[in-house]
Amino acid sequence: HYQTSTGLVSKLPDAEAVEIEGATRLYAPDMAGRLLASAMTDYGSRPFEGDRENTLIARVRLGATLRHTGGDAPALTITLPEGYTCGIIVNPTNGTGVVEQDNAVFDVDSNADGYADAAQASLATDAATGAWTSSGATCTYTLAAGMVLFHSQAVLVKLYPVNNPTVVTLRSDPRNFWQVTVKGTGLATAASEMGPYLFINEAEEAELDAVLPGRWLGNVAVLSAFPWASAQGSSLAAGATQQVMIFVEVKQQATVTRRRRFSDNGGPLQGPYILVDAPAGYEFGSECTSGDLGAQYHTDNGVSTLSTFRLPGTVSCEGVRFGSSTHNRAVLRTTEALLAGARYGFQLRVTNPATFVTADT
Repeated sequence: HYQTSTGLVSKLPDAEAVEIEGATRLYAPDMAGRLLASAMTDYGSRPFEGDRENTLIARVRLGATLRHTGGDAPALTITLPEGYTCGIIVNPTNGTGVVEQDNAVFDVDSNADGYADAAQASLATDAATGAWTSSGATCTYTLAAGMVLFHSQAVLVKLYPVNNPTVVTLRSDPRNFWQVTVKGTGLATAASEMGPYLFINEAEEAELDAVLPGRWLGNVAVLSAFPWASAQGSSLAAGATQQVMIFVEVKQQATVTRRRRFSDNGGPLQGPYILVDAPAGYEFGSECTSGDLGAQYHTDNGVSTLSTFRLPGTVSCEGVRFGSSTHNRAVLRTTEALLAGARYGFQLRVTNPATFVTADT
């Protein structure tokens, strides 16, 4: 049996409904975008509240073929969360949404098959292929006549300049969701819109972690900078081992965190933490040594807003490599919350580089 139809039949990507803040959103695995964990915090080159000109890298996999055969132009749109401004400079001197070939993500071959896990696939910007435009929280790539992007094709997009929200945003915030929308005509002349579809969820992050730990995220946080921070060393001699006293003021309370990357090899972490990064060549050791500053520095009564507290609970310290052959990042974990507005002090043992490096001064 068959039924005669008129017009064209279209197929939308399989999607499930997700309730977010009282609104229904769509999640389609075939269309789920993701973000590359980048820079020291994983959240781009400028991850703090109110920062301008942040750089973020998105990966989008197409769940439908987009072909410009005339009529309405097909398009791909990335929508950032509330408070962001999306941007892509279309000047060849400053970038056109293309990810630089020397990005470390292209060096990773986790299954040793001879091919990088992330292909160097970007969208060209010229009269024969297409162009990027941006407006508010959206960046849109519009295909030129004759251009085609195929089903299951994946592309990387360098989003720059991105202006961050002016408020701190947690990854767990239900309003912190990224989306991708595609518009295509198929063999028709009038375009149909598909989406918007959410970026990857926590379950897919976990699956990707098994292959490439901590490299791909469904969203990023907007961080708060320390209102006040200071580090005081005890020796500047090359190769010397010294105690560095560190003082910080915490702007917002830190409790349990979601899994994220802390070293070049990835790895999960739960609970409050403080990261201390030193330039390449400094050595904290794989099991770094931390401690209190001494009774003369600390208070336990919290009477004064200028009191310096010990790190709360049980503190452990792990040294990891981050862009260096040495353990130049110290990860201090605590078992109790870091309180908003409180000042904390601690010390770390570190060995200086064997030679003087002018760039570190």
